[in-house]
Amino acid sequence: MKLLVFIIFLSAVQTNKGSAHKRPENKTPPSIMPCNEITVKNPHTTVSPSKHTPTSANGTVSAAALKPTAPCAHTLEQHVSNSSPKQGKYTIRDKQHKVCIKADMGLQFLIVRNKKNTYYNINSGNASLRSQCGKNASVLSLCFNGGFITFTFAMNGSYYYVNDINAMVTILTVQEKIQGAKAVMYGRINNTRMFETAIGKSYKCNSQQILSFTNDFKLITVNMQIQAFNISNDSFGEVQECAIDETKRIILLILGACLVGVTLVILLIYLMNREHRRGYQTL
Repeated sequence: MKLLVFIIFLSAVQTNKGSAHKRPENKTPPSIMPCNEITVKNPHTTVSPSKHTPTSANGTVSAAALKPTAPCAHTLEQHVSNSSPKQGKYTIRDKQHKVCIKADMGLQFLIVRNKKNTYYNINSGNASLRSQCGKNASVLSLCFNGGFITFTFAMNGSYYYVNDINAMVTILTVQEKIQGAKAVMYGRINNTRMFETAIGKSYKCNSQQILSFTNDFKLITVNMQIQAFNISNDSFGEVQECAIDETKRIILLILGACLVGVTLVILLIYLMNREHRRGYQTL
């Protein structure tokens, strides 16, 4: 009997040893990094075909982490109506103190929840800058309490563009705060050419532009002027106008020309009628 108990005990020990060496499956989904843990290392840029440049290129940002030394302590401005966001001015310099990214723009998140639109303005005065300059790719990252937004600029040949926008926002309503819950909106647009511009020029768009991460999470830009790479004298280069502004300008020119034409026709008719009246008075 004792021998049987001893054999069972040895079997149990061997089973426990085997279980200790077996690696458990990690079924926990990847978590979204909080604001004070944002790290961007070696982003790889994938370039789509274009008539201006070759079909592929690699952009590398230096391995230095873009990790804040302290948490961001600023919140977003919440608005029920679509009020225009404040203009933010951002200048990113490399180790030689040379400007690699220059951006003036108003940024706003549009979040749809329960069929209701809510707008969150990014105030440049309440956002911490976490950015990095690279030879063929540079990063502009704005950090605020509860989220961040990152723009990755890539260069290919004689053109540059934004090929990746990554954003995360934590939404906490009064009801959710009471319940101890929160909603996280996460979105990314990548592998595309946004705001494509010739090297040495700046992209400018005064009109509102809406970029959709999802149907319920969108980024709105207004009064945007951006430039990356080959920035001279810390100033924007020659302006390359966005298609929306160009179309509006052409429409205004056409409407102006039509208005001038109508005014001339009315004036001509008036003068002709006045001459006819003078003729009748002479007779």
